[in-house]
Amino acid sequence: MIASSKLQAGALFPSIELLTVQDELVDLGYVLTPEHWKLIVIYRGVHCPLCRNYLETLNCHLQDLEKLGVSVIAASADSERKARRQVEQSELDLMLAYGLNPEQMQSLGLYISNPGANPQGERPFAEPALFLINEEGHIQLVDISNSAYCRPAIPMLIQGIQRMREHETPVQGTYEIYAQI
Repeated sequence: MIASSKLQAGALFPSIELLTVQDELVDLGYVLTPEHWKLIVIYRGVHCPLCRNYLETLNCHLQDLEKLGVSVIAASADSERKARRQVEQSELDLMLAYGLNPEQMQSLGLYISNPGANPQGERPFAEPALFLINEEGHIQLVDISNSAYCRPAIPMLIQGIQRMREHETPVQGTYEIYAQI
């Protein structure tokens, strides 16, 4: 069994560079300006109908997130060809990165599934996860799942982000970090 450790809430998001279907090389954790946050959505791949629905819902809420100063990127282990097919099938406007490798998945503490779990599988793929990165590049919110059936509802997530930003909510779930000080 390959061990991985989860990223701690409040930790600096690691530098992970991926290509996008928009033909850009992006650093997932890079935040554009001091006022902006970034939502990183990890999805299983084009083979997953639940991921397709989730990305389509997320795509419908891009303007809501932009109004809150949050940019969005989704990423998977899919090849470029499969990522482009995802965009075409779902008519997505959001930035979509591809080629997440097992080492990068492990560095994020993601659950990884064998390609045998996917009939079209050609490589290991990540199970769903979500990271909200604040203006300092730190993880404000994290949700890591081992299944496509368990992920936050987008409208509730948007309400939470709005509340966090309005009330300058500190990072939650950091007891382990501060208990050792």
